[in-house]
Amino acid sequence: QSVSSILGKSTSTGVAAAAPMFRGALARVKLLNGPKLTMTGTKLDGSKFDLASLKGKVVLIDFWATWCGPCRAEFPNMRKLYTKYKDKGFEIVGVSIDADRGALENYQENNKLPWIIVHEGGGKHPFVQKYGIVAIPQMMFVNRKGVVTSLSCEVNDLWDRILKGESGIHALRLFDTTDFKVKFAGDVYDWKPVDYV
Repeated sequence: QSVSSILGKSTSTGVAAAAPMFRGALARVKLLNGPKLTMTGTKLDGSKFDLASLKGKVVLIDFWATWCGPCRAEFPNMRKLYTKYKDKGFEIVGVSIDADRGALENYQENNKLPWIIVHEGGGKHPFVQKYGIVAIPQMMFVNRKGVVTSLSCEVNDLWDRILKGESGIHALRLFDTTDFKVKFAGDVYDWKPVDYV
């Protein structure tokens, strides 16, 4: 926090402009297992979005842009995950930071991403600065209670853990409400759901 204070006092406009992003990065870290996340915005179709409307669902929030190759590279895995688990209480919210709304609309027209897409004028969603999103793709995983449980999701890794049933117990638990067996270091354990999702 002292770094953002020092940067904010700089006489250099470029350096001073970085201070809110540092404060945002600190705020993002504090989201992990913190209070319930609140988020609003405007969907690509112009309707209002409120994360509270997804109460009881597991939500992957993905900050992305059409010009971001690594973002687009995640979409096949995200689509598989979404298709498999959307009827089991899973949702994806893509927050586009595209400055060019036309490029975003064209991309959606050609690719038909099936999940919620949120976009604010000029790609400036308040979350970007509030939570210091300086690189994309950036993903947050929100549990059924609205609490952020991961700040650095990689869809491929999550998908692999779900398919293989290895490690990442929290990822498996997000979609399964029953007890199950967990294999860890060659041993098999009975595992009962806990209340962190």
